[in-house]
Amino acid sequence: MTFDQPIFLLLLGLLPILWWWMRKAPGASRACLALKCAAFAALAIALADPWAPMRVEKLAVTVLMDTSASMPRESLQHGEGMLRDLVRKKSGADLRLITFAERPTLLSVPEQADKVSIPEGVDPKEGMATDIEGAMQLALSTFPAQGARRILLISDGNENRGHALTEALRARERGVAIFTVPAGGTAPLPVKVQSIASPQGVFSGERFTLSLQIESAGAIPARVWITSQGHEIGSTKADLHSGNNAVDIEAQIAESGVNLMEVHISSAGAEQVLFSQAVSVRRPRVLYVTGGHEASSPLLATLKRAQVDVEAAAAFPVNHGVRDWDAVLLDNYPDHELSADEDAALEKYVYAGGGLIFIAGDSNAKLAQEPKTPLEKMLPVRAAPPPEKPTAVVLVLDKSGSMSGPKIEMAREAARASIKTLRPIDKIGVISFDETFNWVIPMGPAGDLEDKSNLIGQITANGGTKIYQAVQSAFETIVNEQATHKHIILLTDGVSTPGTQEDFPRLERDALAKQVTISTIGVGDYINRELLEELARKTRGKVHFVENPESIPQIINAEVRSTEDLAIQERPVRAVRVRPVEFIDGIDFARAPRLLGFVKAEAKEGSETILRVDVDKPLLVRWRYGLGRVIAFMSDARSRWAAPWVRWASFGTLWPQMVRDASHRDRTVRAGVRPGNGEGDAVVYYDLLGDANNPTAAALNVSGPPHILVEVPGEASRTVSLEETSPGHYEAHIPAGQGGLYRIVSGSSELVLPEAGFYREAEEMKPQAVNTALLNEISRVTGGRMHPSMDQLLSDRGSLVRERKALWPYWLILALVLNFMEVALRKGFFERLASWLRERAPFLWNRQPA
Repeated sequence: MTFDQPIFLLLLGLLPILWWWMRKAPGASRACLALKCAAFAALAIALADPWAPMRVEKLAVTVLMDTSASMPRESLQHGEGMLRDLVRKKSGADLRLITFAERPTLLSVPEQADKVSIPEGVDPKEGMATDIEGAMQLALSTFPAQGARRILLISDGNENRGHALTEALRARERGVAIFTVPAGGTAPLPVKVQSIASPQGVFSGERFTLSLQIESAGAIPARVWITSQGHEIGSTKADLHSGNNAVDIEAQIAESGVNLMEVHISSAGAEQVLFSQAVSVRRPRVLYVTGGHEASSPLLATLKRAQVDVEAAAAFPVNHGVRDWDAVLLDNYPDHELSADEDAALEKYVYAGGGLIFIAGDSNAKLAQEPKTPLEKMLPVRAAPPPEKPTAVVLVLDKSGSMSGPKIEMAREAARASIKTLRPIDKIGVISFDETFNWVIPMGPAGDLEDKSNLIGQITANGGTKIYQAVQSAFETIVNEQATHKHIILLTDGVSTPGTQEDFPRLERDALAKQVTISTIGVGDYINRELLEELARKTRGKVHFVENPESIPQIINAEVRSTEDLAIQERPVRAVRVRPVEFIDGIDFARAPRLLGFVKAEAKEGSETILRVDVDKPLLVRWRYGLGRVIAFMSDARSRWAAPWVRWASFGTLWPQMVRDASHRDRTVRAGVRPGNGEGDAVVYYDLLGDANNPTAAALNVSGPPHILVEVPGEASRTVSLEETSPGHYEAHIPAGQGGLYRIVSGSSELVLPEAGFYREAEEMKPQAVNTALLNEISRVTGGRMHPSMDQLLSDRGSLVRERKALWPYWLILALVLNFMEVALRKGFFERLASWLRERAPFLWNRQPA
C-alpha cells in the first residue's frame, strides 16, 4: 500500500494523547476507548490517500458501420442487430459506434438493446464515397491507452478514399485487433442495358412509360423497378431469357423540379442499379374559361390537389402573345357566339400545339352538323344527325278579350317565329280560341307554311275563354301525325267560361298514352294555375307562368326548339369504356355512378371515342388538331349532370389525367443537356420557340450576358454564362467531374427558363462485389478474423491490466463503522439488545447442555 499524502500519517502520533484524554471522561470503558482510537487511526490513513496496484479487466469495442450509398438496407439492419447483441451481453465492455461514408461520425451506444439504432438514410453530399481509413483513425483516437481494444468493421470493403491497410498496420502497432464482417456489395448480374427510351421532362403526377432493352446472359427471373428521390414509383416482373429482352415500366413522379430517377434490377437475392437519369418534372398550367357561368368548385379543387396550376378567365384572350398555358378548359363555354378574333386566336393556340378540353354542359347543345367556324372545326364531335321523321307542334293561342294589347301581339310574333325555327320537314299548326276555336294555320310542313304566316296577323282579341275544346282538337289532329315527337303548346291568360263541357283527366290520360306532351303558359294572375300545372305535369310537358308579355316569344321559341332534335338528354346514363387509353388507366367505370345528363353528338371521322353512353352516343372523344390535342366531354363537371361523379373517388383521378394528356410538352423554351467534348463535361442548351413575341427572347436580349445557376453536388452553386451559338439557341458548358445530381435553374428573376438537370454516376454506385480480400487482409494483419462470434469479440484475452486502485474510500467507511460502534457501546445499545433478546427467547440463554 502506498500513500499520496503521507503527512497525514503524523496524526497517528496523537493516539496516546487521545487515549489519555478519553480515560478521564466519566463512564469511559476500555472497549469504547479502543473503538474511538481505531476510528481515528482509520480516518488518518484515509486522509493520507492510500492506493495499491491491482489486476483488472478492461475491454473496449468500437463498431465501424459503413453507411455509404453502396450499402443496402439489409446490411445496415444486420450491423444494427450485431450491435444490439453486444449490448445484450452486458459484458462491461466500453462500446462505441462510428458510422462512416466519406466522413466518420462518432455516436453513443445506449445501454438498452431495444434503443440501439443505425441511421438508414444516405447523405446526398457525403454518402457517395467510402473512407475506411478515416473511420479507423477516429476509432484509434478514442480508445483507452490500456486493455483489450477491438474494432468490428462492417463494410463491403470497396473504399474510394484513403488506404485502409495503412491504418490497419498502425492499429497492429498499437495492439488493436480488427474483426471484419463483409456486407453489402452490388455484384453485377449477368445483364446489360442496350437501349433506354425515357422522357427527359414530364408533368407532376403524369403516368409515363420507360422502355428498356436488356441483354441477359441466361434465363433470369427478375424484378425491375424505378425510384425517384429514394421512393419507388413503378415496378414490373420480368422473366428474362438469353439474349435481348424488352421491358416496359409505368411510373409517375409527384414532386416537381429536377428529380433523380434510378432503375434497379434484382434476382436471386442480388441487386444492382441499371442506370440513373435526371428528369425534369413541372406542374401543368391551365387556362380555365367559364364565360358568364360560375366556376365548377369540385373541378378546380381536384386540379389544385393534383398540382395543376389554374388561371381563370371569362373568355380566351385574343392578344396572349405566346402559349402561356399547357391546356385550355372550356367549361360550358362558349355560351354565346364567339367573335371572329377569339375564334381565330383559340384555333392558332391549338394548332401550334396547345391542348383544349371542351366540357359541353347545357350551353353547348346546339353543335353544328357541318362545322364552319374554327371552334366547330377543332372539336372532335359534331351534332348528331336529325331524326328522319319530322316533329309535330301545335300552338293553341288564347285570343279572348283579355288578351288584347301587348299579349296578343307577343303571341302572334311567337307563332311567326316558330314556323321559321322548325325544319322544313317538321309539321306545325296554329289554333286560336275564345268561346270557339279556329285552325288559323292547318297542320302542315313548316317549309310550306312560311307564305301563310300572314294569316297569324288576323288573330284579334275578343270573346270569352273555352280552353278544353281547342286543346282537344289539337290532340285529335296531332295524334295521327307520323312524327318522332308530338308537342302541344297552350297559351292562356284566364280560366274557362263556367258551364263548359270539359274532361281534362281523360285528355291527360290519352295524351300520356299516345306520347303527346303538353306545355302550358299562363299569363297574368287571373288564371287556373292548378289546371295548367296538372295538364303539363301529367303529360310530361313544362309549365310557365309569366307577368311580362314580352317574354312570351322567348318561351314559345324555346318550347318549339326543344322538340327540334332534343340534343340535351337529361336522364341517368352510365359511362362505358370503349377504348383503353393511358389517362383512364386504373379507373373502373363499371363502378362509376350514373351521370344525370349529356349532349347528344356524333364523333367525327378520325377521332377516338374513349367513353360512350347508351349504345352509340359518344361521351369522351379526342383527336389531334394541328400539333395540339382536343378532348370533348359531352356531359358537365358540375352539380347539374355530374353531381354523382363529383362524389366519386375517381373524379379526382380522371380530370387531372385528362389535363396532362391534353397538355403540350414544349413551352416557349425547350431545355436539354448533352455530353460535352471534354472528360466529365456537360452542355446545357435552350431553344427559343414561337415568334418574336416570346418574352424569354426579350429577356435574353437585355444588356449583359444571360446566366444560369448550377447546383453542384456537395459544393456551392455556380453561376455560368449562356452563349448564343446560333439564332434562338443558347448553350453553357458545365464541368461535371463529381458524381451526383446537377440541377440547373435561371440565374435571374426576369429570365424565365425551364429547370434542367443531369446525373453523373458516382464511383460509389458502380456495381462492385464485396472486397473480401481487403477485409480479410485487414483482419489478418491486426490479429482479428472475419465473421467473428460474440464470444470472440468479448473475449477477456489481453484485457487484464495492472491498474492503480484508490483505497481511501474503504478506510473512510471503516472509520465511520468503528465510530458508530463506539457510540452504540457507550450509550448501552448492546446491553439493551442483549436484554431484549433474553426476554424474547429465554430458552436460548438458560438451556443446559444434555
